[in-house]
Amino acid sequence: MMHDRTNVDVFAFTQDFLSRMLGVSRARVNIVTGALEEAGLVNHSRNQITVLDWKGLEASSCECYRVIKEEFARVLM
Repeated sequence: MMHDRTNVDVFAFTQDFLSRMLGVSRARVNIVTGALEEAGLVNHSRNQITVLDWKGLEASSCECYRVIKEEFARVLM
């Protein structure tokens, strides 16, 4: 969703920031970013996440991403 609004591929996020923003543990953020990296969707390094495959990332997300994206577009159009 941040990419939808900023159109950038690199985000300067710490695991601590992401865990607080999402309400999950840092360990969970580490597990998920590792899985996304293994799938070739993102590159995760210290304090930075680079999205490598936006379409793949969107395809791997739950239906809530699509619903929120469509509603956001509807409200602002």
